[in-house]
Amino acid sequence: MTTVRDPSEERLSRTHQLVALVRKLSTDPEERRATGLIVAEGTRLAHEALASGLAIHQAIVSPRLTREPSGRDLLSRIESAQVPLRRADDKIGSLVLLSGSAS
Repeated sequence: MTTVRDPSEERLSRTHQLVALVRKLSTDPEERRATGLIVAEGTRLAHEALASGLAIHQAIVSPRLTREPSGRDLLSRIESAQVPLRRADDKIGSLVLLSGSAS
């Protein structure tokens, strides 16, 4: 019997296509315009994004996020908002993808 893995359980690495998209969005204004997505990187910006009313497309978090109280609080807020959550290597950091339109 073949076990089907939930893709949300896959740990993202630097070479994953979603991580590549985040990097491109972070540096390319044309990509942000074309996709309608922006990136909030780090706990402070992610907290602000959650409070802003923007529809959050997806959150990408690393294990180091939970090492600080503000990171644990952020993760709890992301989960409470039912934002799709992906796990990444520590090398990636914690990132939140946002749509450009208010919810």
